[in-house]
Amino acid sequence: ALSAEDKFEQTNNDTGSSDNSGDDGGFGAFFDDEPEEEAVAEEEVLEDDSDADSFAATANESAVDSEKEYTGTFKLGATTPSYDLETEIDETFSIEHVTSEILEKTTKQFIGKIQQQPPVFSALKKDGKRLYEYARAGQSVEIQKRDVTVVEFKITNTELPNINFLIRCSKGTYIRSLAHDFGKSISSGAHLTALTRTQSGGFKLKDAYTMDSVLNYNPDINIKSK
Repeated sequence: ALSAEDKFEQTNNDTGSSDNSGDDGGFGAFFDDEPEEEAVAEEEVLEDDSDADSFAATANESAVDSEKEYTGTFKLGATTPSYDLETEIDETFSIEHVTSEILEKTTKQFIGKIQQQPPVFSALKKDGKRLYEYARAGQSVEIQKRDVTVVEFKITNTELPNINFLIRCSKGTYIRSLAHDFGKSISSGAHLTALTRTQSGGFKLKDAYTMDSVLNYNPDINIKSK
């Protein structure tokens, strides 16, 4: 099954988007299951469908093109082909040499403009096929590195082999690849085990509402699917 981020990339590629937004995971990864509920502010209601669609499209484009913020967990001492939990561990490493000083020093190496190779288990296309199709068929494929920008990368908690982080970065950044490259830099291996997008542009997770809270505010809202 496709991961949330793969589905998001596939949708963007199929609709002609050039974002290829890395580990964004779409808005499914943006919202937690139980975001903090607040009173819904009284805003102008968009009653005309065309206005609503236009507003939604503008908001989505703004989120896609903007800087992202993530929190999550790297697990040291092991790697996987997908750089996350989608595939089984393929190699293990010692982490006895890992110290807090090494971790802090290594984070600094990934701040600024860096070159990053997207994971082969992703929905990016090459020669008309998605990369994960090559990977799942056992075929090797050359993947070009690309420039991304990491604005902030800090470790928020360490309980080895797990380290929690906060990252702010440009669109197109793969957090899975960052986990893999981070582990390689400290000679311990690493893969991504948890990820939450906490901000995309001006949209923040802490400001999000559950669907129930929106419907309770206005039960006359008609949810339409297309």
